Amino acid sequence: PGTVRSDSHRWVHDNKQEMLFDLRSDPGEKNNLAAQQPEIAATLSKAYDAWFASDGHRFIMMGKGPNVLGVGIAGNHWTMMTGRKN
Repeated sequence: PGTVRSDSHRWVHDNKQEMLFDLRSDPGEKNNLAAQQPEIAATLSKAYDAWFASDGHRFIMMGKGPNVLGVGIAGNHWTMMTGRKN
């Protein structure tokens, strides 16, 4: 399972389905747009896959990094935001 957020969309995969939400027009994330906007879903999915294959992901998974994680995409680049829960 994973999620990626862009400036306008959030892509979610929960091992059962792929979901895409337009955060500007649907901030409550009630309307899944994955079928209507497959190009945006594919872009965010590829960003997630790139992050998943990255050294940053392996660092987190080995338990040496922060335990709170977010992934986003800006232009053609994925980003990772990390922190620690108290």
